[in-house]
Amino acid sequence: AKNGGGSIINVASVNGVVPGGMQGIYSITKAAVIAMTKSFALECAAMGVRVNALLPGATDTKFASALFHNPVILEKALNRIP
Repeated sequence: AKNGGGSIINVASVNGVVPGGMQGIYSITKAAVIAMTKSFALECAAMGVRVNALLPGATDTKFASALFHNPVILEKALNRIP
């Protein structure tokens, strides 16, 4: 903001919009990231700072490795992504 503007990018998840089964806490925290992004966007707009969130679907990470190595679970997860 001191330099006349900027951008903040938060990483949320599709689970923040449509909670995933057996992923309650994860889904809740990603919903919080989405709400935080919307609040910051309103607060920072007047300073020329854009605030956005990425909402990726399934991403192959160490945290999600069980998802990607179980074909049944992976198929269910992929079917939830538009």
